[in-house]
Amino acid sequence: MSETEVQLAPEDERKLFVGGLPQEAKDTDIKEYFETFGEIDSVNLKTDPNTGRSRGFAFVVFKEPSSLGAASADESHVIKVRKYIANQVHKLKFRDHQ
Repeated sequence: MSETEVQLAPEDERKLFVGGLPQEAKDTDIKEYFETFGEIDSVNLKTDPNTGRSRGFAFVVFKEPSSLGAASADESHVIKVRKYIANQVHKLKFRDHQ
């Protein structure tokens, strides 16, 4: 690896789940807000394929895991005048429905 190349941590160690977003939220709104916690690698706002409207959640991938930690530590996130939840992806646990 050259001196200019940076080894990034695995994506799941840098990925934040953001839920409860308003339908009018745009990926630029999410990126602008979360840049206060650190440099953003990507924002993936999930949209309805038929309408193009937000499905109310997104994934934010930071460049550094420390930025994820900072964003996860803050429990009062507000985008577009709506409070929402944010959790580290690798810490989410899903129940099996049997």
